[in-house]
Amino acid sequence: VNERARVLAVIRFGGFSSEMKIEKYKNKLAAIISENNLKTTGPYMYMGYNAPWDVTNRRNEVAVEVVNINE
Repeated sequence: VNERARVLAVIRFGGFSSEMKIEKYKNKLAAIISENNLKTTGPYMYMGYNAPWDVTNRRNEVAVEVVNINE
């Protein structure tokens, strides 16, 4: 499937994810975006990269599309 190119603002966190943890990092990312005067477009996304049985070195991200300032 072809996906259009886009620019994302992303924050990474480790450990097991939960709704509360995802919301916490969404709020942190929103604050960073606001501090840097960026504009978002679309919803925030959660991305988890590990299998459920992976216990260590877990990687998670919360992301949102931002307006590309180069356009």
